[in-house]
Amino acid sequence: MREGLTEEQDLIYQALRSWRNKEAKFQRVTPARILVNNTLLQIAQKIPKTAKNLLQCGVSQRKFDLYGERIIEIIKNPETQTEINSPVDEEKNVFQSFAASPHATGYIESETESETLSVTILNNEIVEVIRRSFKDQFHQKLLRIEGEIADVRNYSENRIFFDLKDEDGMIVCRCQDSIKTTLVVGQRVVCSGSVLTSMEHGGRWSVLFDAREIQIVGQGKLSKDREAVYQQLAQQGLFDDYRQRDLPRFPRRIVVVSAPNDPIYHDLKRKLAPISSLKLDHFPVDVVVEKKLVHALRLIDQKRADLIVLAQSQKFDLENFDRPDVVEAVADCRLPIITAIGDQSDHTLCDLAADFSSPSPDKLDHKIRELWRPDRVSPTSAFSYVVLIFALLFFIVMCGLVLNKMGLF
Repeated sequence: MREGLTEEQDLIYQALRSWRNKEAKFQRVTPARILVNNTLLQIAQKIPKTAKNLLQCGVSQRKFDLYGERIIEIIKNPETQTEINSPVDEEKNVFQSFAASPHATGYIESETESETLSVTILNNEIVEVIRRSFKDQFHQKLLRIEGEIADVRNYSENRIFFDLKDEDGMIVCRCQDSIKTTLVVGQRVVCSGSVLTSMEHGGRWSVLFDAREIQIVGQGKLSKDREAVYQQLAQQGLFDDYRQRDLPRFPRRIVVVSAPNDPIYHDLKRKLAPISSLKLDHFPVDVVVEKKLVHALRLIDQKRADLIVLAQSQKFDLENFDRPDVVEAVADCRLPIITAIGDQSDHTLCDLAADFSSPSPDKLDHKIRELWRPDRVSPTSAFSYVVLIFALLFFIVMCGLVLNKMGLF
């Protein structure tokens, strides 16, 4: 019996599921295309006996026109809905039938050319296919996946979220904070758990891996490759402190290098709009293509500008900023360069080679505003002002002595 239902409600719920699954198998569609489980549950809880009451249980007018009479008939006589298999077994048969149909060729299309699906039905169908596919294939046993931890973050008090990736893919994972394993970026781990699908606020759906056990098996390949590149470039002196230059005071032209669809340029332009003397240019480039990014940096370095900003607001596809050629292009720039890549948890080799690294793209405007504040001077500039003042005083004193000796003062 389903938890929270009375014996009568559970009988109606099972009868509705059995009918729904048979109808889906007959139409060669997924069960969610007929009615989703939440709607069946509402019907079983409220036990509507009229069309008006049924429409208040989440059944659309279109669905009511198609199945309303049959649903009310099942509610009145649930025993007549005989079942050879359980509803769960029937759903497995439905999805096996669906997998062999034209719908399973990599995309989902309507049964007939004239049929139009709603966004909700399509979302529910996608989520249902993913959930049932893994449930049928692995029989609810724990899956084991291996990958490298790319990012760790806490969104709630009792759960930890992290990204697990390899050379070509990434999936979001979660685990309880009570887990004994300490998660560190760069570790290669084996996670045991299950695939979860959820419908978020606003109708968006997401897929994540719920890790119940995590075993550390060593350092990840991506982390090893990055460490090897770091050691190679460090021996060349690209990360030495003496290479970092002071950023220019009152920069009048700044060139922002970012992806064409990255919002960082427009956000920065909006935030720095009050500085009328500042000109902000955008150099769009596909930052995930190494050769294009290197070519863009070398091309901009030959133009008239005061400062270069290399930015990416997205947290994924950051591997290109650890490539040797890209890091060398950043270090060899004639113009001072600021990097703003990912967020505070992301540290790329380009950040180490740049003259200044912003903690995140959102805080980039703070540094540029600081360069335009007349009350903010560097220690070198302050020392120069002191020397200039003493030089002027010395000049005035010497002029007074000369005039006094000549009898003119």
